Amino acid sequence: MPRSISIVRRRANLIDLRVEKRPDIIGFRFSAASNFDVAFSAFETVPNGGLQKFAAGTVIPPLPGNQHKGWVRFLFDPDEYTATVAAVKDDTPFFVRLESQNPDGSFNAAEAMHLIQPYNPAPHRGVQLFGTAPSGASLANSLEIQLPMQCNDFEISNDGAADLYVALERPGTEFRVQPATSIFRSFEQIYTTASQIFIRGAGGTTTLNAIFTVRNNPVGL
Repeated sequence: MPRSISIVRRRANLIDLRVEKRPDIIGFRFSAASNFDVAFSAFETVPNGGLQKFAAGTVIPPLPGNQHKGWVRFLFDPDEYTATVAAVKDDTPFFVRLESQNPDGSFNAAEAMHLIQPYNPAPHRGVQLFGTAPSGASLANSLEIQLPMQCNDFEISNDGAADLYVALERPGTEFRVQPATSIFRSFEQIYTTASQIFIRGAGGTTTLNAIFTVRNNPVGL
């Protein structure tokens, strides 16, 4: 599905997210997990008008211009939530996803997870994924992971027993990655660029070990 969360700024003790406003939606519930293959826990429900949550006395300078009209903003210090949901930490990568909230208080299905990295201003930064890819019969059953930004220089290893299938878009082409114990090599794409991946195991779960390079790093992702 299209990327639903944009990371506007990432600084030490600052995550600035935005979500496009939607008709007939009153808010968005954000959940977090320490990895893509574990359970998510809700840590904040952001009203349709947005939310800024920081420790008392913290001043966050606004961004210039009116480029955020029509968007819901969620600005927060991740350490403010660590005691509630341990995955939300300033110095550790974690995943966030949202569920839109209806006027009757119910929530819609969870949307794709997004990886948030700790702050680091270095260019061409590495992004690593390690965990269990779920079993799926086709691309439609694959797990979607939104990367921090556009990434290239992929190296993906299948460290499990079942075949791993990887796609960079849905619908799109899937790449078969056989177990490293069978072919003794990984799947590599140097110049291909993507901001998301879709993963599944064929006939069973399997273990993914992947590294990517962020193409540029203007917000310290």
